[in-house]
Amino acid sequence: QPYEKPAENVVMKDQLEFYTRAIALRNAYPALRTGSFQTLLTDDKADVLAFLRRDASDQQLVALNASTQPREVVIPIPKSSSNDWKVVFDSAGPAAPKGKVTATNSTVTLTVPPLGGVVLHAAAPN
Repeated sequence: QPYEKPAENVVMKDQLEFYTRAIALRNAYPALRTGSFQTLLTDDKADVLAFLRRDASDQQLVALNASTQPREVVIPIPKSSSNDWKVVFDSAGPAAPKGKVTATNSTVTLTVPPLGGVVLHAAAPN
């Protein structure tokens, strides 16, 4: 049901862009919808959560930051996970740097934007 005031029916452009990108990401990677779920990091003090979604062919590492400050996080990953990850989503926007992240000693280090998240992709281990 629309709001009574037409001005309240407006979707902010940046919110629409974010949700469009997030939906496209979810559609592109089935593991985000139906893969197994494994919590990797919870840090209440820093307001950070990281988890792994995995299916037979893909794995996505999702890091979320509920604080108003960027957070650098060191995320432990399963030894069976890939060491080579690709940034496929950054809530900082489409202009945010995309690139590769390499795991070291079964950890991934990321900077997660404030009130946002980062998603990494890798092929599932054999």
